[in-house]
Formats: sequence, C-alpha cells, structure tokens
Amino acid sequence: MSSPLYIGLDNSTQALKAVVIDQHLNTLYEHRLDFADDLPEYKTKSGVIIADDGSVLAPVLMYVEAMEKVFDNLKSQGLDFSRVKAVSGAAAQHAIVLLNSKYRAASEGLSSDQSLKTQLSDVFASPFATNWQDSTTTKQCREMETAIHQVANGSSPGASMAQVTGSSAHERFSGPQLKKVYQTNREVFDKTDRVCVLSAFLTTLLCADGEVKAVDEADASGANLYSIPDRKWNPTLLGSIVGADTANDDVQRMMGAVERDPRKSAGKIGKWFQDRYGFASDCEVAYFTGDNPATLLSFALVPGDAVVSLGTSDTVLLATEKYNPHPNYHIFPHPAGNDKNGGERYMGMLCYKNGSLAREMVRDGINGSSTKSWDSFNRAVQDTPAPKLDSKEKDVFGFYFRDHEIIPRNVQGLYRFDAEMDMESEPLNLKSLDAVRWSTSDAKRILESQFLSFKSKINQLLPADSPSLRRIYVTGGASANPVITSLLSTVLNAPIYAGGSAQGCAMGGAYRAAWCHASKQGGDVEFAEFVKNSRNAKETVEAEGRVVAQPDRDLAKVYDDLLESWRKAEAQVIQACAK
Repeated sequence: MSSPLYIGLDNSTQALKAVVIDQHLNTLYEHRLDFADDLPEYKTKSGVIIADDGSVLAPVLMYVEAMEKVFDNLKSQGLDFSRVKAVSGAAAQHAIVLLNSKYRAASEGLSSDQSLKTQLSDVFASPFATNWQDSTTTKQCREMETAIHQVANGSSPGASMAQVTGSSAHERFSGPQLKKVYQTNREVFDKTDRVCVLSAFLTTLLCADGEVKAVDEADASGANLYSIPDRKWNPTLLGSIVGADTANDDVQRMMGAVERDPRKSAGKIGKWFQDRYGFASDCEVAYFTGDNPATLLSFALVPGDAVVSLGTSDTVLLATEKYNPHPNYHIFPHPAGNDKNGGERYMGMLCYKNGSLAREMVRDGINGSSTKSWDSFNRAVQDTPAPKLDSKEKDVFGFYFRDHEIIPRNVQGLYRFDAEMDMESEPLNLKSLDAVRWSTSDAKRILESQFLSFKSKINQLLPADSPSLRRIYVTGGASANPVITSLLSTVLNAPIYAGGSAQGCAMGGAYRAAWCHASKQGGDVEFAEFVKNSRNAKETVEAEGRVVAQPDRDLAKVYDDLLESWRKAEAQVIQACAK
C-alpha cells in the first residue's frame, strides 16, 4: 500500500504556491505560479489591479484558473493524486469574494471536460476580490468603530473594536471592505448571495459540491465582524454594514457559518477534481485559513516562540494563552484551536508598515550615493554604541516613519531625541533624502527603535505570567543580514533561529491537511505534538531550525533599562502627529 501524501496551497497576493508532503512532512513536490507572469491576460501588476479610486483588487477567475494550472503542473511532475489523503491551505487574509445565487447549481454540475474558469465565469456578484493592500475604507472603519463603541466599554472607539474583535478597525479588513461595497456599489451588494473570505472560497472551490463552506475561525477574526469573546458574528457590527443599529439577518446569512474546529474536514474533494486529476473519492478538504495563521502553523509555535518577518512590512507572530486585546496589535483564535484540556489559545500579531523600505531609506541616506550596498550600514550599526541616557548624546532614539505607520497608528516622519528626551522641534519630511541630516548613528537607531517597539508590544500583548521568549524564528529579506539578526536577538533577549521553508504558508496548510486526516483516522493529539511526532523528532520542533544569533545578555539588560524611556519618546511622537 502506498504511503499517504498531503497537499498544501498558498493563494498569496502575487502567486499560488503548492507543496506536496509525505507522512513525515518531507516535501516531495512543489510549484509556484506567478499571477502577473504566468496569467498575463488578467493584466495585474504583482497580482493586483489598482482601480481609478485607488481600490486594490484582484480578478477572482485568475485565482480559479491558477488552481487548475497548479494541479496541471503537479500532474506533469508525476504526482499520483490517488495517494493524496487531504488538501488544505492558506489565502491572503481579509480578501473577500462575492458569490451570486448561481454558484450552488454551477458547482454541483461541473463537467471535467471543461475548465473551472469556463463553468464558473458567471457565479460572481463582482469579478474582483478585495486585497489587503487596499486603504480606501477609512470612512467605513470609523463608522464601524463608532457603532461598536456605543455598546462596548472600551476607552476609545478603536479600543472597543479591539475588545470585541481582537483588532481595531483596519482598512484592509473584510468588514470595512464589505461596508464600502454596500455604500458605493449597491448593485453588486444586492446581487451578492454569499460573502466568502478568500480562504473559505478556496475550501468551497475544492469541495465543489454545491455548498458554500464555513470560514475558518482564525480567518473569520480578520473581518472586524467576529466577536472573539462570544465566538460568533457580532450583531452590532453585522448591522453596521448596512447602517442598521441592530443585527441584520441578511448580512448574517451572507457571512455564513464559522468553523471553530481546525482539525475538522470541510468535506471530500469535488468530483471535478477526482475525474480531472485522479484524486480518490475519500480525499478530505481541511478548512483553509489565512496566510498569517498558516505561517504560525508552519512553525508549530507554542508559548515562548515567535516568528519575526523582516520584509516590506515587518510582522511578529506569537502564540499566547490569554485574550489581551489592544488597538496596537491583533489577536486571533489560534489556528490549531484550544489545547487538549480545552484551554483557550490565541495568536498575537504585530504588523508594521515601515519595514525594509524604511531601512533602505536610511541605508541610502548614509551611503550618499547610488550604491545599494549594506556594508556601510552594517559597519555603522557595529560601530555605534547603545544609547546612554546619562550622556550628552544628541541622538539616543530615532523614529523613522517613511510611510504612515500602523503601530502606532497614523504617525509619519523622522523624529530624533537627545539624552534629555527633547525631540527635534519639527518632524522631518522623508519625501526627500537630501533634506535630512543623516548620521551613521541612524543605522543603529532605526533598528533599535523597531526592535524596542517589538519588545514593548510583545510585553503588552503577553500576560505578566507568560514565559519569556525562548526562541525566535526570523524570515524575510533582512533575515539574511547577520548584523540585523544579532541586534534583534539582543534587544529581544532570545536566540534567533533560521526561518522555515520559503513555502511557509503552503507548508502550514499541508500540515493542517495531514493533521485533519490523522484526526479522521482516530488520532487525538495537539497540532504541535502531531508535527513533532510526524517528523520523528525526539525532543522538540527546535531540531528543525539552526541558531543564527545569540543575545548579548549584558547588552540585553541595557535595552531592558532603556525601554521605559523609549516608550516616553514614542508617546511624544504620537502626540506630535495628532496635532
């Protein structure tokens, strides 16, 4: 009897990626389809289209066709689909697909002789899915926060929204996007029968049985509509979509059910896929989740672990056992569910807009020429000492917000502080590098400021009795720079491990597929334990990473002592930007 295989998919903004793993979680096949390059007929740039009003959108049929082409490629590589026992995956969080009433009949009657694209071309209320890069819904965000603040007891509208949904209102979230459709494109809204978060749409597409599938709970929490304390759609927020003061049954029906059990199967893979590729009729489809929850799954994080992604945006993911919401960060239900004793678990996420582009700005300012080398930047970091508040230093802290930031919200500009915590009188405009007085100390200060922000918000997110960080996985472009990872390790006072697979989200989906199949066979182990056992690891999943940086414990204490002063400096920046 052939050993089982599992497929994980990742429908990101720019590409659809697939991995096929065996029962020991080893990768056997993989493929990546780039939307812009491999499906140029949709005329996207980096997978999206920018509308005249600034909306960021993606053609839904592009995602449908990509699914076919990825499976076609795996077939050409020799994959025996009959061995695949389960499929799952991830999708870019917050995106929504609007289905009309024709979907059910169309998906039930699919013929394997015709493409999915041809047969599903008429089932969408809108031909476009929303995208997380969209920022045109500020008005809708404020309206939704105002609505929930009337019934919640947060210290501010944003705090009330975070208290209920785990996040303050964000422009990219599904709820504000749907409210914008209602307010600006009523014809599309009225044609909408079901609203699918993109992950739920992919689950539905693979099952292809005429039923619109539930949304995974971790991904439902990226809508600003789902009450995490109550574990259900919030009636006030559902009503706010259509301007009502109370629950709206139509919106509740459109959003559909939420699946709280992450190991549960959504159903069998559709007959179209069975006939077209040779999937067995008992192949399970485990619920897809969002890309960030899937990243957490790919590392099998437990409390004390964190993932730091240093890319265009900087992101921190970690597991926690307490629901401790705040507008500064996001809290989602843990994508692996509660622990085996029923204890609740959550995923915390920090998301910063000013990541690699801000670091590159400082690099270029220091270089003062066309070179893009990091050598001068790295030397400056190594040669600049940590700030000393009992000195006459001019620049002890710096804040480098090239773009409007998310953490903290709506700050922009360059701000420097001396040892007496006096801020430069005018925030510096970063539109022109020539207008800025650059110093080699800026290289270290931008890293320190970002990493102290990580530290401050992690301390805020985790309850006081949580274990200290003991292991940090680092991914993203800047993770290859040993000077950057060394300082990160010291500021956070934890060892840094090399990140996982480049197909991390797809791998997280594949792990979930394997876990779902094992559970269907009678297995009853927690996700992290399942991953460890499948890998045949004797101790912990730690064996999967290599240490790339260790903290300087003495210097880590220095940064601990600086944290409160840094927070006061940040508060001054927030106040300056609020004027």
